[in-house]
Order: sequence, then C-alpha cells, then structure tokens
Amino acid sequence: MAFRKRKKIAKGLHLNLSGSGIGLGFRLLPGLSFSLNNSGVYCNTSIPGSGFYSRNKISNTRPRQNNVPSRSSSCQAVEPSATEVEIHIHAENDGTYTTRIYDSEGNENTDPLLKMRVLSNPKYKETVVRAINDCTNELVDMYKLTAKPLTEADMKKKVEEAKPKKVRKKAYLVEKPSYEALKAKLESEAQEKINSIFFWTNKSKREKYVQERLDIQYKSLIDEWEKNKRKHNEQQIEYVEEETSRMQKEYEDANLALQGFTTGDEIYVNESIEQLLACLKVPFEFAINFEYLQEYKLLRIQLDLPEIEDFPKKKAKLLATEEISIKDKGKAEYLNDYAKSVTGMAFFFAGMFFNVSLRIEYIEISAYTQRISKVSGNEEDCYIYSVLFNRYSFSHINYQAIDPIEALKAQPNKSKILKSNELKEITPFTEEEIVKLIKKSDNLSIADTNVIVDDCQKETKMLHNTYYEDFSIAGINFRHGIDKYIGDFEGRLIPEPDNEYDPNAIRIEHSDGHHLGYISSNQTEYLRGLVKNMFPVSCTGHISENVKSEENRKYYQGVIYVEIPTI
Repeated sequence: MAFRKRKKIAKGLHLNLSGSGIGLGFRLLPGLSFSLNNSGVYCNTSIPGSGFYSRNKISNTRPRQNNVPSRSSSCQAVEPSATEVEIHIHAENDGTYTTRIYDSEGNENTDPLLKMRVLSNPKYKETVVRAINDCTNELVDMYKLTAKPLTEADMKKKVEEAKPKKVRKKAYLVEKPSYEALKAKLESEAQEKINSIFFWTNKSKREKYVQERLDIQYKSLIDEWEKNKRKHNEQQIEYVEEETSRMQKEYEDANLALQGFTTGDEIYVNESIEQLLACLKVPFEFAINFEYLQEYKLLRIQLDLPEIEDFPKKKAKLLATEEISIKDKGKAEYLNDYAKSVTGMAFFFAGMFFNVSLRIEYIEISAYTQRISKVSGNEEDCYIYSVLFNRYSFSHINYQAIDPIEALKAQPNKSKILKSNELKEITPFTEEEIVKLIKKSDNLSIADTNVIVDDCQKETKMLHNTYYEDFSIAGINFRHGIDKYIGDFEGRLIPEPDNEYDPNAIRIEHSDGHHLGYISSNQTEYLRGLVKNMFPVSCTGHISENVKSEENRKYYQGVIYVEIPTI
C-alpha cells in the first residue's frame, strides 16, 4: 500500500499545533526542577503533554529558630546570602534518572553536601517517581489531547476576531515646560547661591541671576520638549502603520485559511499537512504516509508506530520507608499501556488532520510496527489496526472519557486485540474497501457495516459506532452519604414519572442502588431523545470533593457519561 506523501518525524521537545486550533506542550522525557534561594525550596513541574507550568514552595531555607530537625530541613542547602541554584531531574524510558545541580549562571554545582541534602528531601523523591512514571503517562494519555474538529462557524469566528481594528496614536503625555515653574526654580537657586554680606545688594543680584538665565533655559526646555514630541509622533505614525499592516495581513491570512478550510482542494490539503508535520515534534519517532482523495473527501494515513520494545518498561513508587522503588511492569500492565498509547494516537492524529479542512469528512488510519517475520526471518511492516473515522461522529466523542482501545473498536475497523491487549497482525483496509464503507455511510446500519467488513476481510467482529455525552449530576449536595462514592463509578439512569416536582425527572443511581442525584431538568428532554427513551440506561461517572475556602465547607461535583449510538 504505497501512498504519495511521506513524512518522518523525529522525537523532540515541543508540540505546537496552532494551525489546528490547539496549543499543546510535549516533553521528550519528563524533566522537573527545583529552585533553591534564600526564600525557600521550590518545585518546578510541567504537566506532561499540556504545556502548563507550576511552581510550588516545598520548604524554607531559613534555619528553624528552635533548631528542631525536620524532613523538610534536609533541603536547606544554601545560606540566605547564597546564590540561587536549580536541580534538574532527567528520567529515561528504562527507569534510570540523573540529577544535576546548577547555579544561576548555568554552571554545574558539585558540592556533595548540597547534593546530599537535596537527594534526601521527600519532595525530591516524589518528583523523581512522578518523572519516571510520566515517561509512560505522556504516551498513554496522548488521546486526551485530541482536538475537536472545527466547524465553519468556528473558523468564521476566528476571521471575525482577526478583523482589523482602528489603531490610534498614543498622545504625548509629557507636560509642556512652564515658564512660571522655571522662574520659581531659578529664584530658589538664586536664594541659595547669593548671600552676600552686603545684604542690601542681594535682591538686585538675585533678580539679575534669574533674568540672565530664564529666557535662555526656557527656550532650551521648549526646544527639547518639542523635539521629543516630534519624535514621539513620528514613532506613533510608524507604529500605527506597522500595526495596521500586521492586522490587515492577519485578517487576509485568516480569510485565506477560511477559504482553504471550507473548499479543501487537494493542493491546499497536501500543503497544509506538510506544513503541520514540519513543525510537529512528539515524544517518539514516527513516520506518516498520507494521501488525500478529494473525490471521496477521504484522507488516508499510514502511521509508523513506536516499537513495543522501545516503550517504557519501568514504573516507580515511593515506599513507606521513603525509598524509591523502581521495578519492571507486569506483562499485562505493559501490554495495556502500549495498546492504549498506540490506539490513542489514532484519535490524536485524526483530530489534528480533521482540522486541516472542513472537506475532510473521513480519515482512515492504518497503523503498523516492525516485527520479525516467522517466514522470512527479516524485519517487516506489521499492521495492527486499520480504522475509519467519520467527522460527524468523531466531533461528538468525549475524548477525556474514552478508553482508546474500546473507542477504536467502536469505529469501523480491522483489529485483533486479544483480552490481554496484545495487538495481533491484521490486513489493513484497501482503498476499495474504504470507498465501499463511505458510499454506504448515508444508510449505514451496524449489520451493513459488519457485512461490508466481513466481505473485505473475514476477521472482524460486529462493529459498533458510538460516542459519549456527558451530563452533570444535579442535586448531588442534597444527597446523603456521597463521601463514600468519591471517584469513578458505574451507574444507571431511571425515569421518575411519579416525581411530585417534575414528572420528566431522570434519577441517577450508583450500581449498588444509592441515589446520587438527577439529570438537570433542562437536559432531560435532550437525553431522552438521545437514548430514544430506552430506560434504564447504563452510565459511568466521576464524583469529586471540593472545599469552599471562604466557608471551609465541603461540596461535591459529579459528572456522568452516557454511551450514545450514532448509527
């Protein structure tokens, strides 16, 4: 299966997809740092894959007045007058890590006493554990960064926001020199400087002092003020011209982007994808082949996945003894992490490429890795899944709530994913097979999908096409015993036609029967339409506990996810 375009992407530090409406940050390997100065020890962390940065104080460097030893005091590595240092932790995929200490000028600090104090700090150890585990997490959770496909209205809004606004010159705010103020200043100077013992001459001498200087200095001040005002006005004219030109170009670019996004001709799509991939850096090396079939509004992708042998095999844990434990993952955990990572990549890349053009209605991703052939003994491409995404159904997926393995199975696909989550070799969709699926999509049923795929390759199971809708749990803070249900849960939705306040009410129950709350009254009709009144309905959900700081009072928030069939 040879495609026309191929792009190899080396692993790197950052991912910025501004063209598709998202801005994300990736790290090649999780790095975290500490800052030590006379105010205290700070932990600097970035949330993997998000680009967000936080700085938290973890201990004071100032000595305790009672001199009682404490765990946090072990990080008291500098005196109040010492220069600031930073501690960098670099974790590898094999579970190893290095720690380096640098001064404010970037020079490495090898002071053994300082290093001993840092390495024994509990917060440092927690950060090491997080860094090692994040080598896996940022790959496994990649699907959570999936971009929702933009609509034409979204793009038009961006164009409207880019419309040039009138740029006004800033006024020159420096006050014009005052003749009277200068005269008063000179009189004050004369009073200080002229104090002759012949006091009867002081008045005339002071008047002369002021008269000789007043007009000359005032003219000089006015000339300088007018010069600066002219310079300011010239700079403002230049600023207005540059800013107007910049905004006009942004507006023109936005209109061109809207035109390309809505028309989606083959040249525009190919060039846009090339540009997108040229600036794309992610935490692994991969290659993409792509071909846009404008006739079918189909983008075909071949994705060369990272090898399972290169996937992080270690996990870390901080023991009760405050020692760091690093050990191999079990086989089941290792296979599950890899399967979630590579299936999640299908969603991530589909979201990215749907945002190239509104005219891309279908994306097929066939992913492969390299394995040793039992027949030839050579390393060969081995396809492990082939999936077709539909723009409409894809835009209704709650990416944060899905299990990427199950969500991929819910699309028209070819895959052999065992119960152990081992990914077996498959034969990917051919162009003919994909075109058949697309042509039948208008009147596609689950049975139709199964027949088409079975005709293509008798190795797929019955295909389901679903997405998830989320609903908040209303009235949760009026229910008793909610604290026992904090976290994820499975539940069901049951209508309450006899509810005295609202006969359309829909009750949310935990799987053990505990009443958690209700669907908001303004959402019940919408939900009934989605599930076609086929109650009871199964759901999953999550409850979190929060505290209102001003009242120091606990309150709960909850959300449920309902699986909705799209075909």
